[in-house]
Amino acid sequence: MPYVPVVLIVFYLSGVAGLVYQIVWVREFGLVFGNTIHSAALVTGVFMAGLGIGGFVAGRLADRAYRRDPLSSLRYYAWAEFAIAALGGVLLLLLPRLEAFSAAFSSYRVTAEGWHEITAASYLLRYAIALGLLAPATLTMGATLTLLVRFVVQTDVRRAGWLVGLLYGLNTAGAATGALLVDVLAIPNLGIARTQLLAVALNAIAGAGALALLRAVRGGLPARPHPPLPPARTTSSVHWVGIAIFLSGFAAMGMEMVWFRFLSSALGQFRIVFSLLLFVILIGLWLGAVVGGALSRRATRPASLYVGSQLAFALTVLTAFALFDVAPITAEIKRQVPPTLFAEVRLFLVPIAALVGLPAFFMGFAYPVANAVVQEDEHAVGSRAGELYLWNSLGAVSGSTVAGFALLPWLGMKGSIALLVVCAVAVIAPLWRAGARGGWVLATSGVAAALVAAGLAGWVATPPDYLILKSFRSREGMAQLLRYPHLLAASEGLTESIIVVDVPDTGKVLYTNGTSMSGTTYLAQRYMRAFSHVPLLHMERPRDVLVICFGVGTTASAATLHPSVRNVEIADISRHVLSHGKLFADTNRHVLRDPRVSVFVNDGRHHLRMRAPESFDLVTLEPPPLQFSGVVSLYTREFYELARSRLKTGGFITQWLPMPMISPEEARSLVRSFLEVFPDGIMLNGASADFILMGRKDAPMTFGPAELRRALARSARVRADLKSFDLATPVEFFGSFAGDAETLARAVADFPAITDDLPLLEYTRAYPVPEGLPADLMDVSHLATWCPSCLGPGGRPSVPGLDAYLRVMDQLYGSTAPEPVQALLAEREEAFGVQLDRRLLSDTLRRSPYLARIWRTAPAPTEPAAESTRVAHP
Repeated sequence: MPYVPVVLIVFYLSGVAGLVYQIVWVREFGLVFGNTIHSAALVTGVFMAGLGIGGFVAGRLADRAYRRDPLSSLRYYAWAEFAIAALGGVLLLLLPRLEAFSAAFSSYRVTAEGWHEITAASYLLRYAIALGLLAPATLTMGATLTLLVRFVVQTDVRRAGWLVGLLYGLNTAGAATGALLVDVLAIPNLGIARTQLLAVALNAIAGAGALALLRAVRGGLPARPHPPLPPARTTSSVHWVGIAIFLSGFAAMGMEMVWFRFLSSALGQFRIVFSLLLFVILIGLWLGAVVGGALSRRATRPASLYVGSQLAFALTVLTAFALFDVAPITAEIKRQVPPTLFAEVRLFLVPIAALVGLPAFFMGFAYPVANAVVQEDEHAVGSRAGELYLWNSLGAVSGSTVAGFALLPWLGMKGSIALLVVCAVAVIAPLWRAGARGGWVLATSGVAAALVAAGLAGWVATPPDYLILKSFRSREGMAQLLRYPHLLAASEGLTESIIVVDVPDTGKVLYTNGTSMSGTTYLAQRYMRAFSHVPLLHMERPRDVLVICFGVGTTASAATLHPSVRNVEIADISRHVLSHGKLFADTNRHVLRDPRVSVFVNDGRHHLRMRAPESFDLVTLEPPPLQFSGVVSLYTREFYELARSRLKTGGFITQWLPMPMISPEEARSLVRSFLEVFPDGIMLNGASADFILMGRKDAPMTFGPAELRRALARSARVRADLKSFDLATPVEFFGSFAGDAETLARAVADFPAITDDLPLLEYTRAYPVPEGLPADLMDVSHLATWCPSCLGPGGRPSVPGLDAYLRVMDQLYGSTAPEPVQALLAEREEAFGVQLDRRLLSDTLRRSPYLARIWRTAPAPTEPAAESTRVAHP
């Protein structure tokens, strides 16, 4: 049919728009309900179910309309595209305004261990909200497929599999384009709102194209009515094939959840990893749909082709996981950070394609080949295509839900894969009942099933933590630590896999999804304790503290040491991480058992929204790495506005700023967002390259040595804790100063702020090229803005040793090394000889326990020229 290419182009554009909506809506509802697995599963479930139900209903209506007018389904398709565009525009306006509404109607229940979780009633309300908002759009989206199937197939039912494969495949190719378009180009450059407008425009173009095609096609038809068709017949075989495609959808979507968990650990929880995974899956589905449809046209028994594709899916899944090796990827990153975005995409794309490509290709066979099995009556084309689409969508919803909430937490990745492979192979049973019998089918199924059984036997024989360790990208050089007695935990939960290792003479380290997330090393404890101690010491009687992101409990533990603190709330998205807190009890002092501590298993931003204005004296947070998916919502201007509204007058906010993880430009944008809400904010150096942004609400940001002495006198426990990590003396306490508000504002003036609409951090490079610290953010000469009494007559520091300490730190901040305190001195003795008086340096190191812990220094000689500096990495 000559008009098929035009239909394919139109449906391709529709596929681009559909994927843009899905990605954007998942993000928007993450802000409304919190960036939790429950929120993502809710939106995905409503989206997929809406597609299936919409396709089912539209298929039946299209068959009825076809009897009156064979071109009616194309007209309805055009109207559907215009309706999607209108609904997309309405959601663009509504979703950003729902965050406060959702929080107002959410509540907690207390669990058996005394923790707080969102109530079932709150989740039901969220489902109702999501259903009410998304159902009209997703139902209409689902209708588009079966309407076009009805239009394209018409009387050519013998080629139904091929035609459905073309339609489904091109729409999926459009979705693959959308997956990269959104995350690589659209949102980073246009923002979320204008990206949604782009999708609205694509739907409008698709609708206009369909109407133009309708006029062209109708003009070439003879002026006679289409003869009425007999009523549609139903056969039980359609239902059995529906059950088979339900199992295929269940296995496919469940496997997507496993792939995402595994690759999050192997490659990182970066947005680009998610985008490329989705891209490879959709490309595989596209190619599989086209090839499967073409083969079904030639197959005398399309059911046997269906069985073979699912068995091939099962075999390639097991083989790809067995052959996957993360070591070459980590070795390449260590050898050289990818210099360009293209190089980074290639670095991630190759292993993702190796793991996912072939299984996704065979996943794509299911829908077109299933249509080839059941499409035999012209009058039932739309109904049968819709029924299969509904079964497949329900299977996908069930697979993602069961895998995410049950299989992965209970069986882990390894057990989940085994069960999903069995589900894929189980399509043999319903297809047999549907009439796919015969010697050839039996022989093919028997041989392939035997191969799958052999593969499963070998799979089950592997160790329980096989995939946890296989995907652990930090394992290089840690062979001895990943076994008893150093391996303290290796487990899987609802949102992540966790490894805890005890590194001799260093401390314990918590890895979540392969990333070093927190630990008890000296440097880590120093800056994490500073998050609480530094702001709380500014206040006479702080009472209420919110700690967002538990980690290993160091920051929360520090807050409980202050005698006036009566309420410490911990908000963490992961119950699994919280449950490992006991492994770090030697440093967090069993903080989760403290009666003043309340634990809330919830997204930190959503929890803050649920609290009343002016609830806290301190809000402190150290989220996961900034580029990780969803984390940017804790670094936007809107988040800081929310945090400010929840602070009491004179309350503080402190936040982690890890310079080496982001580019200097991104650091400046982040600081810009902070200063727009906390214009008097300052920046401190917690330890090494881990900086702290500190802001205060409606009160001066000033402190001094006398106030520090009085504050430390109030609590021997606080004094001892600070002394343990070398922050108890005025030199090291005030020597942490890096930059004041004036310095920061001048440095960030020409950079855009990070907002909910323009979440730049999430769409940056996963591994930014090392460029050194943005030195213009730092100026220690402005210490007086924070500590006026630290300067005596003539503007020189009144605290003995502080001047020299600040001069050393100023040189470090001006270094080009990405981790100044650690990486600099291994090779920069020459630089110190030029930039610093060596006697001054040696004297400063003797006075500073913090710097002395990092640098091993030789005794100061009598002549500066003979002095040398040696370095030990902590």
